[in-house]
Amino acid sequence: MAKRRVVITGAAGYVGQRMFKELAERWDVQQREVQELITERSAKKAELANTRTTSTTGTGATPTTTTLTPVQQKLQQNTNLASKLETRLPKGTDLMTAAEGFRNLGQFVAAVNVSNNLGIDFVNLKASMVDDGLSLGKSIQTWKPTANSTREASLAESQATVLINTSSTTTTATTTTTTAKTRKPKSTGGGELND
Repeated sequence: MAKRRVVITGAAGYVGQRMFKELAERWDVQQREVQELITERSAKKAELANTRTTSTTGTGATPTTTTLTPVQQKLQQNTNLASKLETRLPKGTDLMTAAEGFRNLGQFVAAVNVSNNLGIDFVNLKASMVDDGLSLGKSIQTWKPTANSTREASLAESQATVLINTSSTTTTATTTTTTAKTRKPKSTGGGELND
């Protein structure tokens, strides 16, 4: 079984050096400085900003189809939720691109909430969670070390649950069945029917 990865920020410091030695025996340890992560995320952000998806129709052009992730499919179906989330992301952010890579809708909505609540850059937060595989709480610790990450993650997850539940539209079909009773013909006592 492959070793799980651990990223140590501040690895050049006193504590980081000692942690590296202990953790390296059991884990795949990567030493990183927070400034490196910020620079890396900024480069990814610039790359994403320069990427444009275009669809062309008409003669001579071959249309491209993109398979949507389950999270993207849910956002496409739930336009109320999608509209609310778009207002919480930085202006010009494509919602479908932002949702790509998240394991489930709740994780994505919670990440959007944390970014909005704490002022953490969404691209950085997403990269920590999706690319580095960190939990929401660990991602908060990485980008906002002064925040109470457990409380903030819990708050964002609760807000996500409420937002998803209040934004979803449920359609129920109602079927009404009418049963007609058949009447027996009245008899005249002699077993014959009268005209």
